[in-house]
Amino acid sequence: LRDSAAFSARSARISYLLGKATLLGIDDRRGVVRSQIIEYGAVAEAILLDLVQSVGVNDKPGASRPTTDLKGTAIDWANAGLFSMRAPPSKKLKFKFDFNWLISQAARLNAIDGNLEVRLHWLRESRNLVHPVIPTAQRYKDDVDSSRKARNIVIATRDACLSYKTLHALP
Repeated sequence: LRDSAAFSARSARISYLLGKATLLGIDDRRGVVRSQIIEYGAVAEAILLDLVQSVGVNDKPGASRPTTDLKGTAIDWANAGLFSMRAPPSKKLKFKFDFNWLISQAARLNAIDGNLEVRLHWLRESRNLVHPVIPTAQRYKDDVDSSRKARNIVIATRDACLSYKTLHALP
């Protein structure tokens, strides 16, 4: 999980440096920003997943871990929690969760405040604009300020989750 988040963070940073070092047109810059938002969204999602998994596996603070996944399936925290796999030969996770579910769990735990929750939803929605069924003009409206905003959301998420984990003695 940490390696994946680190890779996404590096990718976003490299995209920034590439965009800054070259004389790109507006459409190309928007493409770079789009890539950064996707990567920053992945980093934020990984941070929240790490938080929820830590709370669930360690059951700290007591009785606060999620009991069901996105589909309402009871989560078996004793056997790898959210990372539990389905029976072989399947290579799929047993439990369903997404960025939206992770944001709501972090808010429910009070690991993030209402302001950060709103900002994380902006990042989630911006990341979801990559889907091809959304009109091109809507998908590519982001600018450099959006990239900066996404980066700041990731930093705030990291700080909030780290504070929460420290407060509750979570690994």
